[in-house]
Amino acid sequence: MQKDVYREEAFRKIGICPSMQTMVVQAYTTSNTVKASGTLRGFPRHITVNPNTNIVYVSHFLENTVSVLDGDTLREVAVVPLGKNPNYLWVDLASNAVYVANSGAGSMSVIDGTSQTVRITLPVGALPAGIVGDVLGKRLFVALEGGRSVSIFDVWKVSCGG
Repeated sequence: MQKDVYREEAFRKIGICPSMQTMVVQAYTTSNTVKASGTLRGFPRHITVNPNTNIVYVSHFLENTVSVLDGDTLREVAVVPLGKNPNYLWVDLASNAVYVANSGAGSMSVIDGTSQTVRITLPVGALPAGIVGDVLGKRLFVALEGGRSVSIFDVWKVSCGG
């Protein structure tokens, strides 16, 4: 039972603390003590957690990758190569997919949360600067800094590669 509580708390309390060109990730227990910590290589940008699988995802803007970390140990278990300048991340719990805005490529990649590989990469427009799904998990919104607009996608179609 404690593990389930930790997952819920990890989703809310895991964070990145800047330290020069690397960052330290720490996960806290319900008593606000550090459960695990780990150092990431250079230029991590954003972090998100899938509370269902207890997997942590961190985008590396200059390395064009996303690190996949075990939520209990914060050890890297996979590295997913992506488009140029991966930035914002959003997890779709229903499809176990991670959506990544590739700012330098004007695209969005979808990572399969089981295999930790890219399902599909789609063009979204100039300089995607934010990505979020609606509360029902049906639509995905990508803010485009380059066009000062928003692209809207059907989550089911995108997660299935269509």
